Amino acid sequence: MPFDDRRQPMLRPDDQEEYLAHLLAGRRLVRRQFGATCSFGDPPLCKACSTVIMRRARGGRLLEGTYPSCMVLRIIRLDGEQTMARLREIQEVYAVAFPGYDLGDHRDRTARQAAVAGFEALLAEEDGRLVGFAYGLPLRSGGWWSGLDPASSDAAFTAEDGQRTFALIDLAVLPDARGRGLGRRLVSDLLEGRAEQRATLATNPAERDVQQIYERWGWRKVGRVPGSPGETQTEFDLYLLELR
Repeated sequence: MPFDDRRQPMLRPDDQEEYLAHLLAGRRLVRRQFGATCSFGDPPLCKACSTVIMRRARGGRLLEGTYPSCMVLRIIRLDGEQTMARLREIQEVYAVAFPGYDLGDHRDRTARQAAVAGFEALLAEEDGRLVGFAYGLPLRSGGWWSGLDPASSDAAFTAEDGQRTFALIDLAVLPDARGRGLGRRLVSDLLEGRAEQRATLATNPAERDVQQIYERWGWRKVGRVPGSPGETQTEFDLYLLELR
């Protein structure tokens, strides 16, 4: 049967995630744990790549094969201290994804966020080059929802205790790495396994195209809040995704 990436299990070593991935024609992704072997349906062979991956032929025989458009994709999970150690690289991607934003402000905000317990980041590297990242942290207070319009009829909606809601703070992918589902993968991998009940993110109300992407991924808009002094926008549209 054809290979379906969505049905492959996530593999999580204790230290960090390492995937050896091959980008296939038709945007199919073959993924295996670094140093391990997978078996799957009937993909085409590739003569350009020397990496050997197993494929299962009819009758259950295992055949060695490689794949077209081969590129090593590595997804790395970092805590706050590890994130700050790679902030210079992260900011190089940030500057391209968000032109005109203040890198000094981003550095200061990220330093504060990275110090929060439960902060987590994912980096995506293709052939050793950082091409994308996503990171976030648990909400410890209801300040995120301050001034929400329309206000929720349920007073408990905005209650936070550091364990209820994970805030996706930033997601960025370089232009030449877009269109292959990498942004969605970073978000889904970051949220998978989180203990929180729900996730939230803030968007620029003027960037409707960005909002539509999140909506296709299952997020729903819950309202608008004013930005605080010094923030990147004067107001934000907040989105929510149930994790449980």
